[in-house]
Amino acid sequence: WAKYTFDSSERIVDIGIIDNNVYMLIENNDGYIVTRLPVAEDSVPSGYDYLPHLDNHYELTGAYSAPDTTWTLPVDDDTVDTAVLGTAFGSDSGAEIALTTVDSTHVKATGDYSAGAAMVGRKYTMNLELSRPYRRGRDGSAILDSTLQLLKFVANHQNTGQYSIRVTQTNRAARDATFTPRDGSLVETDGKFQAYIGGRASDATVSIRDTSAKPVQIAAGEHVATFTQRSG
Repeated sequence: WAKYTFDSSERIVDIGIIDNNVYMLIENNDGYIVTRLPVAEDSVPSGYDYLPHLDNHYELTGAYSAPDTTWTLPVDDDTVDTAVLGTAFGSDSGAEIALTTVDSTHVKATGDYSAGAAMVGRKYTMNLELSRPYRRGRDGSAILDSTLQLLKFVANHQNTGQYSIRVTQTNRAARDATFTPRDGSLVETDGKFQAYIGGRASDATVSIRDTSAKPVQIAAGEHVATFTQRSG
């Protein structure tokens, strides 16, 4: 199952589904807006190296007046905080630019980003919490009379920019192991990344998280573990 958590300043007034999209009438501090939430992932838009993962996004061209570039939003929205540069920016294509709010319809960044269109929107946190693993018998049923000691988790990813594997254990601070493409690219075509756990499955929670606008596709994952059969 999946859950979407909206900003605390927003209230869903009405909701409807048309084809592969969920349309919501949302009330926020600036009034009412209609938001589209794709049920199936959108294709990569023309002029971009990847599909930017931004909420409330708009494709806009900024206007430069030294020292800042300013983008004008089509609606009131004071939550926009990021721009992803399109291919018109050459070697900077795909870069994420932090924005500051000027007023409810304008955001800006220091520097000249007026060369072409950018995807402007709001970053969000993606969090995929994995189910607790169990040792299983030949029939697929969980074997409950054993202790499973988790050594590490290995994630197989495709077309992925960056992500963190977070390990949370009882009476210990959460630990993050963060992946970034090893070849210096913004998005890695395929690869593996692992995080060490070192604890009982009953005491550990593993999740995959990302707060960037880059794509994350986890094709598969596996726990490496040892087990001890309980006697009696």
